[in-house]
Amino acid sequence: MKPITPARWPVRWQIAVLLVMTQLFAHAVTITTINMSISQAGGGPTALAVSLADPFVTVLKMIPPADTPNLPARFAALASLDTRFHVVDTPPLPGTLMGPIDDDGLREAIKARLPVFWQDRVLIFPTRARSIVPAFSVGTFGLAAPLWNGQWVTFEPRPDDFVTYVPRVVALMGLLILALPLMFLSVWSGALLVSPIASLASGVERFADNIDAPELPEHGPVEVRKATRAFNRMRKRIRKLISDRSQTLASIGHDMRTPLTRLRLRVELLEAGSATDAIEGDINALERMIDDALAFLRAENRPLKLEKVDLAVLARTVADEYADRGHAVAYSGPPRLAALCDHELMRRVLDNIVGNAVKFATESAVSVCSAPDHSVTVSVSDNGPGIPHDHRDKVLEPFTRVEAVRAGKVQEAQGFGLGLAIARDLVERHGGTLTLSENQPTGLMVSIRLAASADVGAARAAHV
Repeated sequence: MKPITPARWPVRWQIAVLLVMTQLFAHAVTITTINMSISQAGGGPTALAVSLADPFVTVLKMIPPADTPNLPARFAALASLDTRFHVVDTPPLPGTLMGPIDDDGLREAIKARLPVFWQDRVLIFPTRARSIVPAFSVGTFGLAAPLWNGQWVTFEPRPDDFVTYVPRVVALMGLLILALPLMFLSVWSGALLVSPIASLASGVERFADNIDAPELPEHGPVEVRKATRAFNRMRKRIRKLISDRSQTLASIGHDMRTPLTRLRLRVELLEAGSATDAIEGDINALERMIDDALAFLRAENRPLKLEKVDLAVLARTVADEYADRGHAVAYSGPPRLAALCDHELMRRVLDNIVGNAVKFATESAVSVCSAPDHSVTVSVSDNGPGIPHDHRDKVLEPFTRVEAVRAGKVQEAQGFGLGLAIARDLVERHGGTLTLSENQPTGLMVSIRLAASADVGAARAAHV
């Protein structure tokens, strides 16, 4: 079994993968560009923390040290207006900030922005609020400064302050939220665009398996409709050619029987002798040719009737029938082995192959076996003269015979090159293969491989 490489994927899968990879690449470029712009602008966790502390620093800058006695009242009024400020009686416990921001580094950064009066008085402490900024891992924090009456004023940034100072996080989250539905929409649109191509491919495959498959509907892009229209025209011409051929051969076969019957009656009125025997032999040969041609047409036009068939019993039955006629035909294989096939047509296949084997060989063998992939193989081998390697493809064509295989045989015992052609056609209609190979030490081996039941079921659906 050949591996499924990207080149062997259905076109809708290839387009879907291409769209997804394009979206991912575009997002990677966007995120990288944003990160580079932020880095070049001097952004980072510490800068973000300092920005969050700006309201508290600004308030302290606006209050002169001489106004210290009025600070409690001023901060109480500020706390009533801005919920980020609070006036408390006990100082918050200083601690280490959560996340990668160093406490001393942050303290020094904020201290540099404070007035000299407040530089050694402001404390930084962690809070219990949960950070909503996944890009920075910044721990939430607060700032505190002492008042002259023993109280403390505290400042804790609100969660929305974090979002305000990190627009790239909001941009990335919004980009992700918008990208997912757009990605699925792109994949769906791509699959919708290529669905007419997939429908055309399925219709062509159905026609390859069944010449009576229905006409393909014309829909999709202009190019696909043109291809579908051209295929439908080709389909009609092929069906007409095959129908004309079948009718011609059937008519010839039917019309030839009347003069052959008259010839046989006239031969019977002649005196017996070598001439009459030769004429009668030619008449018999012509009748066999007509019968073979009509059998070929019937096999080609008969619809499949797939069902579970015990292929081992069928092969053993055919071998026993030829053995009862005096031919050396043996069977080897399991007593029972089921396969999905047409019982009547598969019997005709085995009868044609075994019949060819007993014509040219003194000993023949029929074997049946199964493979791990649940396929079934039927092999017919003989010890006859075999078929040269460069002639094996030719003998599978209708009305083709090889002189080398007829060495030492009388003309009347031979067919007209239709047995293997009929067998191969019927096996391929089952979704299987028929191959010719050498049988050691001498002779020919004809192998029939039927696919697993699931694959044959797909073939059956194509013939419906």
